[in-house]
Amino acid sequence: MEERRTFYQIQEQQTQRTIWLFIGLILFYFIGVGILYALIAGVIFSALLGIPIFSPWHFVIIFVISALLAIFQWENAKTSGAEFILEKLRAAPLDTSDLYHKKLGDIVEEVRIGAGCKKPIRICVIPANSVNTCAIIGADGVPIIAATEGALARFTREELQSAIAHELAHIMSGDALYITFACALGNIFQRLSDMLEIEEERPVFFNTWMQRPEGRQMELLGQTISGALALLSRLFTFTISRQREYLADANAVQITRNPEALARVIYKAHKSFSYLGDAGEIYSPLFIVPPESAGEIAEQGFLSKIFSTHPPVMERINRLMGMANKTVLKALSDIMEQNQQRENARIQISSVDEKPSREFSDDAPASDYANPDVGSLWEIRNSQGKWEGPFTIATLFTIPWFTGMATVRPAGSDEPALARSFPPILETFRASQKKNPAKGQCPVCGQNLADSHYEGVPIKQCQRCGGRLVPEAGIVRIIARREVKPSDYLLRKARRWKRENQINVQAVNRIKNAEKHHSKKTLHNCPLCGFGMIRRLFSYQYFVEVDDCKSCKQVWFDGDELEILQILIEDAGY
Repeated sequence: MEERRTFYQIQEQQTQRTIWLFIGLILFYFIGVGILYALIAGVIFSALLGIPIFSPWHFVIIFVISALLAIFQWENAKTSGAEFILEKLRAAPLDTSDLYHKKLGDIVEEVRIGAGCKKPIRICVIPANSVNTCAIIGADGVPIIAATEGALARFTREELQSAIAHELAHIMSGDALYITFACALGNIFQRLSDMLEIEEERPVFFNTWMQRPEGRQMELLGQTISGALALLSRLFTFTISRQREYLADANAVQITRNPEALARVIYKAHKSFSYLGDAGEIYSPLFIVPPESAGEIAEQGFLSKIFSTHPPVMERINRLMGMANKTVLKALSDIMEQNQQRENARIQISSVDEKPSREFSDDAPASDYANPDVGSLWEIRNSQGKWEGPFTIATLFTIPWFTGMATVRPAGSDEPALARSFPPILETFRASQKKNPAKGQCPVCGQNLADSHYEGVPIKQCQRCGGRLVPEAGIVRIIARREVKPSDYLLRKARRWKRENQINVQAVNRIKNAEKHHSKKTLHNCPLCGFGMIRRLFSYQYFVEVDDCKSCKQVWFDGDELEILQILIEDAGY
């Protein structure tokens, strides 16, 4: 292993590398400006200023313009480069109330102290289901370590320690500073590329103009320029040596004394879903594995070796397992064993329909709900798939497991649907909401909400109907994590729901019509602020209806809605 260098040696090396990078930046602009100058400006300057076409003054002008552009880009990278990178990655500070985030903060502090790093470290989390980590140096010189939600969910504590040690090795060796700066130099091209991207929502007159031949030509030109700028934004990352990853791996092992854990980290990050969008590809050198990797284990080709920002994954794993005198197959078998242990350790959760039934009466006064259709009769499907009833709407609301996600149908009908998709029941939910205070209480049944954690995310939960109030930022965390597993009945309910609501065209149209009919109304009031929440589909891929409070950034899930959403996404392979 390479002898550990002093801070002054690292600083001197980074200064030399930075000077060469700045010279390369001026040379890049000198060539680019020179070509444009020769084509356009040279003729104009010669005519206006009387400078001969082959005069050395042309080179002076080109050099001055190139130097000014390089200085501007250099200062932009120094002052706002790191923050722009974090913004593109949508990285956010730790949420200390989240159990997984708290664990990450503790691990970073442990590894920092163990490695002898005296600088405080800023910790961020990237809200993505991908598996990756990265290190960045801020404009104020403060190191930043960021991990994705997928990494927090899939790495064990030992593996997370190794991943953090790897990023800390980049920071302490000075690599992170140079890599951050090299990536930040491309930010200006990325900004220009973003400006040229076609917006989804455009004025009608603009869309009409784009249908014309000249409009299509301009769109093609804009896309070409945008692609060229995106390529330029990656140009400076080619100056980064791939060998830095081997050194960071070795230094991480010196810190943790656990090469096997780091080998598993690299394999998991490479094989798991690691895509972070265009930003991930542009800032690939910052990450422990390339975000654009598709999990291939085959040997890299000639072009891959030239343009890749990281060494081959299997070579890194081979070296790490060699430090432990073990084979790569041992690492793979350990990962398979871990996955099995995690699956066995998942806590089974049940549907609200599986709550023990109790006697309920049919004599609830209809006037309590102020609903003109309260006298109509309805049937409800129980956890065994059998129909119970008929009941009045008032009686439905006395059933312990009745929620908006329960499957009901008008008595004598053969068209079942979610309870809240029927206007009479929808109005009853709304009327009962007006009857009960909103703040701190369940918007469905009026019970006090209890503070709880679900998949490590702080939530508020109703113990009666199973409804949950979840922070918007917490949804991607819940989707990434695998602490709980559904019961067999909940699995059947989710897949039955998918057949009846996700795939069935009539059910989809019913949801759309209900949304259109109630576009200006709200079903529930927010338990935190008391204002009405907006009813919407979770996404156009998953037609689970949720209630969204834009003021508090909270989302209300009725009983079983969150679990059904998790099942649908997990079944899709994410």
